[in-house]
Amino acid sequence: MYCRARFLPTPSRCSRAMPEIRAATRADNGQLLALTRATPMPGAIGLRIDREPDFLRLLSLRGEGTVLVQVEDGEIQGCISASSRPVRAAGARRTLWYVGDLKVRPDCRKRGVGAALAVAALDYLLDQGADLLACVVARGNHRVLTFLEGKFQIPPFRSLGPKSV
Repeated sequence: MYCRARFLPTPSRCSRAMPEIRAATRADNGQLLALTRATPMPGAIGLRIDREPDFLRLLSLRGEGTVLVQVEDGEIQGCISASSRPVRAAGARRTLWYVGDLKVRPDCRKRGVGAALAVAALDYLLDQGADLLACVVARGNHRVLTFLEGKFQIPPFRSLGPKSV
């Protein structure tokens, strides 16, 4: 379990169980696909990458890494992923970690699920020795900026500026 007591999730009002943050498995595929359908990336236009039929396949195409899920009473409440690949940066070979797939079920928002997942991902990345991270945020996706501005004990990201695709 990744989450070193810096930010612990709290149980929901309808459950006595503490949420668990763990690495996703193949058995989680159906719930991860449903979570993806329920959580398009907000922004100037809604964006959703179709992960059917295998949510974890895109992660394996990105490089080595993991998907972390927060589970309560057997139900996935949210997820985040981190994957790595070798790159050249400043003339040296480095490992670039891509952080993405931060998704929280609509009925689980405003309960600390996203913050707990972000902190757990940071713990995972620190355990891996990561020091070069990247992520992509759609223009207008203001919700995720909370995590990128250095809140919840997560170091702030520095924007490289808007890019058009």
